[in-house]
Amino acid sequence: MGKIGIIGAGSWGTALAQSLASEGKDVVIWAREAQTVLDINDSHENKHFLPGVDLHKNIEATDSLSRIVEGELILLVTPAQFVR
Repeated sequence: MGKIGIIGAGSWGTALAQSLASEGKDVVIWAREAQTVLDINDSHENKHFLPGVDLHKNIEATDSLSRIVEGELILLVTPAQFVR
């Protein structure tokens, strides 16, 4: 399987990305917050939603949904109140 896209970089989305990346998958995770994107890409940590966890190098964050749709599989893991 190719790249996996995850919409939602909260604690659940980040943990899911970590699990998939640990299995050798390339993961692109979408975050609404620019700082979260920077933290994941620069320090490999989601300091706001999953602090203290070193994220796998196969995880890349983006704030562009067009990057997510490039994946073979897209997972929507945002809280229901934010889907709208």
